[in-house]
Amino acid sequence: MQRQGQPIDRKRMREMNQAMLLNLIRTYAPISRGRLKELSGLSWGTIVGITAILIEQELVKELEAAETTGGRKAGLLELFPEGSY
Repeated sequence: MQRQGQPIDRKRMREMNQAMLLNLIRTYAPISRGRLKELSGLSWGTIVGITAILIEQELVKELEAAETTGGRKAGLLELFPEGSY
């Protein structure tokens, strides 16, 4: 058990962030990385890094790009139907 004021190690923090992103993807899918950033408060680098790992592990898949009013189209994410089996 963690004592009050004791820092969380990086591995544990990454696990917590990954769980949060998986929950947001489950709740709001299909969802863009930009929207994940808004909802989670995590940095862009953290979002990109964790979603890349989740895609590689086949827990999340990327769908076609979302419509945009300009700039690069955002890829939408959702849970991989057979993920974690």
